[in-house]
Amino acid sequence: MKNLKVDFEIAQRISRKILVDTEGKLRVFWGEEPNLIENVLSSIDDAIRQGRHIIEGYQGLIVQIGKLKLFLPGEVQELSKVIKILQKVIAKFLEPRELSRAEQNSIHSAFQKCQAEIGRVTNKFKSKAQTRLKQIPPLRNERGRKSGKVPIETSKATVDLFERLDEIEEIKWGVILRTRKLIEEKLRIEGVFVSVYRRLGKFLKELQEGVKNERLKQIVSEISGGKNNLLTGLLSIKVMPYLKRVRSREIQRLAKLPKYLTKGRKDRIYHTLENALKKIRPVVQERESRQRKKIKLNN
Repeated sequence: MKNLKVDFEIAQRISRKILVDTEGKLRVFWGEEPNLIENVLSSIDDAIRQGRHIIEGYQGLIVQIGKLKLFLPGEVQELSKVIKILQKVIAKFLEPRELSRAEQNSIHSAFQKCQAEIGRVTNKFKSKAQTRLKQIPPLRNERGRKSGKVPIETSKATVDLFERLDEIEEIKWGVILRTRKLIEEKLRIEGVFVSVYRRLGKFLKELQEGVKNERLKQIVSEISGGKNNLLTGLLSIKVMPYLKRVRSREIQRLAKLPKYLTKGRKDRIYHTLENALKKIRPVVQERESRQRKKIKLNN
């Protein structure tokens, strides 16, 4: 599958339709070419929230408030409820007996309720179903008997709603896979920060206790020398809000460590590592806090 053609410089491709520009913003594309819709999101967290919001809008949301567990239905549950109502109407027309006045009133009320429910979120399938329900013929024909056209038109509206459910299923899985990609990238980024944080902490401890020049050279090389150094890992981070931290003066100064080493400025090396560790610390703390909450919930 070919990459998308875009009019901006790409800093990273998280997936075919999730791109990152040089400012760290996410460019998320929906649909298929040539009718793509682009969403520009300021951070990876915004993109993850958007994905979760879409999924919850379709399949509903479970809310836990203390001991209270609440389920807020999504479009799938609401459409399923409408379909069941329409199927009951169809069943009434398939019965051999005529409709009572109370049943006729109940069916009229059911059609009105279904139209109102469908109209909450517009879509081509739901619009078709709503139009059919609005145009349902009289429940009785000219001979005063049950109209055979009513169950036919009601069945067509039901089919439209089933097609919408199929469409939702297809969209939902696409959003789930996309959101999973974003979460994986967020976890990768946090993993880089945690790894760098731990190594900087170890190096600072060594410097506090005193190291020989040979070991100091090794430390500087691990941080900003060679191909697989700590700074390279940090520079692989292209997305906001983490990019802002990577571009900070405290992190960028890690690239100057070889220069400080050449000048014999052990004090500058120490303070550079210290400032970089402090800059990274909030990301590590946020991740640890989230993990503690997860453990607490599981217990």
